[in-house]
Amino acid sequence: MGLSYKITTTITGVDNVEIVNAQFVQSGQSAYPLFSFASKTNWQFRRVRFTGDGDPTLNYASGWNSALLFTNTGSTDFFGIAVEECIFENFAGNYIVNASITGTGGIKNARFRRNRVLSDLGANYVDQTRIWLSLFASGASAATTGRYFDTDICENYIDANSLTIPIAPWTGHTRISIKNNFILNPGARSLFNSAVGTHNCYGMIGGYDTVGAIGNTTTCGQDGEISGNTIVNAPSAGIYFATAMNYNIHDNTISGQSRTDEATLPRAGIVGNDLRKSKIHHNRLINCWGGVAVVTNTGGSDVTEIADNEIYGNSASDSFGVRIGAPVGTATTNVLAVRRNTIRLTGSASIGLKSVSTSTVKYGSLVIEENDILSPYKGVDISSSFLVGNAVIKGNKYAGVLSSIALSINAVSGAVIVQNETFDLSSATGFGVNADASVIEMSSLQFHGKTSGSACVTASGTQGCIQGVQFRGVTATLRVLAGSLGYSVPAYTGTPGDYVQNLNPDLTGTSVTYGGWYFKTGTSWITGP
Repeated sequence: MGLSYKITTTITGVDNVEIVNAQFVQSGQSAYPLFSFASKTNWQFRRVRFTGDGDPTLNYASGWNSALLFTNTGSTDFFGIAVEECIFENFAGNYIVNASITGTGGIKNARFRRNRVLSDLGANYVDQTRIWLSLFASGASAATTGRYFDTDICENYIDANSLTIPIAPWTGHTRISIKNNFILNPGARSLFNSAVGTHNCYGMIGGYDTVGAIGNTTTCGQDGEISGNTIVNAPSAGIYFATAMNYNIHDNTISGQSRTDEATLPRAGIVGNDLRKSKIHHNRLINCWGGVAVVTNTGGSDVTEIADNEIYGNSASDSFGVRIGAPVGTATTNVLAVRRNTIRLTGSASIGLKSVSTSTVKYGSLVIEENDILSPYKGVDISSSFLVGNAVIKGNKYAGVLSSIALSINAVSGAVIVQNETFDLSSATGFGVNADASVIEMSSLQFHGKTSGSACVTASGTQGCIQGVQFRGVTATLRVLAGSLGYSVPAYTGTPGDYVQNLNPDLTGTSVTYGGWYFKTGTSWITGP
């Protein structure tokens, strides 16, 4: 206790060790890592200062372990591992604290709390993947007993200028808790190199369970909570978790995410890739290129929800608030819900909420409701989506320049229900609703203040109805364009009972020629009431 030690060769540990109030200084690369606890349990560091030799020339491919390496290669679960109130500074290896499970035993109740990480190696730093805390489990054992259980990563301060990923709980985690950490500037000295492809810079990344499909609950990480973290200027994503179940990601503040898509991975302040039964809610995403990006799961009848987030995008032309997707080649019955988010964007081609599905992608059902969206280009775009279930778009509010479309639902294979939408189009030149779906039902829509540009509603080739629509301060010719649901007789074969364009009689401007069209029988449309 209370002494400073210069370490020239890695110290190998034993079971049942506690080290308190000391300093360990690394001397040369023969002391990488400082401590190695291979298949040892119950070791704890408290109020210890770890100082590296600051050599910035270590190659990112070498896998250097800087301060602490602990592994479990056996069949016994380890307990009592703690790194608390420690300082890490001047390390240049790839993994400053590195844990690895390769046996059938697990690591339980590990604690990494109230540590301070100072990583800036100065202008001579060489680009490489560098992680402060890496927790990894490999092999088939990770699907059963070879997991991390009840891990606590809490209240750490990480100045991450020379780190690309400060916190990385990669695989096999059950009941992980990541709370109240402050992470500043991940990868500030690591420029993205597309040829190498490894300089993706995150505040934290994890989940990646490589031992089984997400549909198998015995093989994916589950029951995690990520809350109260503040992450500043993480270029690729503040929080990125993939292939996990029952994750609760809430009350985090992410600021300054800036990178657009790299390869096939999505980028945003918060990213959930193949999440099951998870919720991303009550987060603040400020000055981010993307707010929340979620790819739905590959199986099951689950609900994944994006709710009550505040999203204020950066000025990049193609920024977005929420992006949703579905795995390629699947037909699922799960529900992806986007509810009550506040989205404010300024980029000239920005989209409040967009779908990125293709012809080989199938959603289960979508619920998009009660979001408040201001965008200069598009509000909601679910065009080219292929639905196994249906899409319910309900109670959303749209405003802004909206030079393209407020609500775009073109080329949607399934049924779309649009209800109780409010469109403030006083500054808009684009369409209010542009629709072309297999079946579409629109009711109780309100359009306000549109005096120029494209029509409030245009729809063609659809089966269903528009009814209960209200216009306030809208020029008559900017209401509903001719087409299947327009002023002329619908051009498609209807289903008996179909009723289109039942416009509210309380209109401003010129009166409408017909109240609507009613499909009675056979191939005959008659003028509606």
